[in-house]
Amino acid sequence: AGKHVSARVVGIAAAPTGRGYWLVTSDGGVYGYGSAHSYGSMAREHTGVRFVGMAATPQGKGYWLVAADGGVFSFGDAPYWGSVPGDHVRITDAIALVPTNTGEGYYVETPSAIYPFGAVYREVPAQLRDRPASPVVGATAVFRGLCEVAASGAVDVYRTAGVYDKRGTWRDQVAIARPVAVGSTAVSQNLFVLNAVGHVKVVDGPGPPPEGA
Repeated sequence: AGKHVSARVVGIAAAPTGRGYWLVTSDGGVYGYGSAHSYGSMAREHTGVRFVGMAATPQGKGYWLVAADGGVFSFGDAPYWGSVPGDHVRITDAIALVPTNTGEGYYVETPSAIYPFGAVYREVPAQLRDRPASPVVGATAVFRGLCEVAASGAVDVYRTAGVYDKRGTWRDQVAIARPVAVGSTAVSQNLFVLNAVGHVKVVDGPGPPPEGA
C-alpha cells in the first residue's frame, strides 16, 4: 500500500528467518521487505507472460518466480531445474511453485496436474491417480514431501513410499468452505488451511517420517 506498482500483487514468500518477505506482481516485479533482499525481477523483461507466484530458497538468498504457463525464473542462489514450457508442454493454469525442503527441486502446480523438476521425490507423480476429484487450489512443501489442498477441502500429503502405507500418502478432509491456500510448519506437525474469507483451519499434520524412513 502507498507504492505505485505496474501490476497487481499475486504472491508472497517469507524469508526463512521470518524477519522479512517478498511480494511478486503479475508482471514479474519483486518487492522485498525487512531482511528479504531483492535479487532481481522480470518486471522490465516484457516476456508477455502472467506471473502467478514465487517461492524462496531455504537459505533466503534467492527465489523462483513462476508464470501461468509453467515457466520458471531463478534469482540469487535459486537453481534452475527446468520448466513446463521447457518440456514442450503447453499449459495456462499454473497456480504455484513449491520447492522441496532442500531446495534441490520443485513442483509446478496446476489445479489438475503436477510437474516435478530436479531432485524431487519421484514417487509423487505415481500418486496422481489418487488426487482429489475437485481442483487443487493450493500447495506447500512438507518434510520430505508435498501437501495439496483441493476446493472440496481434501488435504493430501505425498511422501516417499513406505512412510505411512505402501502408497506413501496421508489424507484428511477439512471442514472449511472455499479453501484457497495451505501452509505447513517445518516438520509438518501442523497444516494451516486458509479460505476465501480469511478463516484459518489448523489441521494436525502427519509429522516427520519415522527415523530412517
